[in-house]
Amino acid sequence: MEMTDFEIENGILKKYLSTGENVNIPEGVTSIGDGAFWGCTDLTTVTIPKSVKTIGVHAFRSCKCLTGVMLPENITSIGRGAFLGCGSLMNMIVPKSVTDIGDCAFTGCRSLANQDGFVIVNGILFDYFGTGSEITVPEGVMRIGQNAFKDCRTLTSVTIPDGVKTIGDSAFNWCLNLNKVTIPNSVTIIENEAFFRCSSLLTISIPQSVAEIGAGAFSRCHSLTCVTIPDSVTSIPGWMLSECESLTGVTIPKSVTEIGVFAFCGCSSLTDITIPESVTDIGQGAFADCRNLSAVKIPKSLRRIGDKTFEGCGKLEAVELPADVTISHEPTMAID
Repeated sequence: MEMTDFEIENGILKKYLSTGENVNIPEGVTSIGDGAFWGCTDLTTVTIPKSVKTIGVHAFRSCKCLTGVMLPENITSIGRGAFLGCGSLMNMIVPKSVTDIGDCAFTGCRSLANQDGFVIVNGILFDYFGTGSEITVPEGVMRIGQNAFKDCRTLTSVTIPDGVKTIGDSAFNWCLNLNKVTIPNSVTIIENEAFFRCSSLLTISIPQSVAEIGAGAFSRCHSLTCVTIPDSVTSIPGWMLSECESLTGVTIPKSVTEIGVFAFCGCSSLTDITIPESVTDIGQGAFADCRNLSAVKIPKSLRRIGDKTFEGCGKLEAVELPADVTISHEPTMAID
């Protein structure tokens, strides 16, 4: 390759300027920049020199004919979406020196899937190409990545093994037929919209190990009837259980200090709710359109409540608030 085939600035390979199939990145390059090879559809193999320490965001995205990449032993990070959509990529060996791999870095890399259809790189489950209805995530996985099972319509049951610590953003988003999930005690984080629109999910038990739940994590799970929130959780995020029309039972633990915006909005089967004395903040529209809600206990600890918190709760009589509560007007936002 000629140096003129590359746009290089201060050691960063900014752009590949040619159309060659086999590329040797020049010595001295320290970083492959964001989108440097994005959409190079003729590219088949890439050799990366030892001088390269990082691969940027979307660096090789949509290189659909890329089959092989030689990664040096001292590379430390692979950016978000770096190889997203590289469906022909095979024989990828990620060295132990890599300590940071971004979301969706290997999403869509069908040829990296094992015999059961899982794309797993360095303990991260990036994608699933199997067709099973009842599956067990393989041992050794520590993170279920962003969008890993998104829109898997065949999926009905998932067992997540001990060792998994994080369920990523939108990991099971739109798994419309998923009705059972087993979450182990090793999980500490459930990220944004992790189970959004899992409309067949009946119950969910969140283990005591979980300390953080993302916005809209179980939003629009229309069949969900019961949720156990552990006392390891201190904040119920916005939209967490919004539009769960079948939800009849939920216990808010005494560890919770904040209930986010629209957290239970549209839970039309919910008839009563007890808010513990630990809660100091309730966000806008938190219980809006819970039209069968007839009993709410407001704690004396409450210091701030958003407007329209109980809007559309036709069966609920006037709610008595502590004298020193501030009613706030927050900007209304929505999730997709």
